[in-house]
Amino acid sequence: MWRGWLPQRFEVYPMPLRSPLPALRIPLRKKDKEVHLDLQAVPEQAYREGRYHLTINYNKPPVPPLKGDDARWARTLVKPTRRKKSS
Repeated sequence: MWRGWLPQRFEVYPMPLRSPLPALRIPLRKKDKEVHLDLQAVPEQAYREGRYHLTINYNKPPVPPLKGDDARWARTLVKPTRRKKSS
């Protein structure tokens, strides 16, 4: 992210997989106070309201697949579910 009045200065926000998304400081005009944007709230609300838990099969590996420690970490978050067999 950068501010128009500081074209040579950039801000980088690292976003590790296992951490919540950070709140970002959004620059407006030079004289205005920065606004904070809570990025984590966006996917949380989309997940709740989009009812993704009804459409995603958490028994299947994600695409793209996770590897190593990230894959093990993700498996601890997902409860095993059993889908009913159709008759």
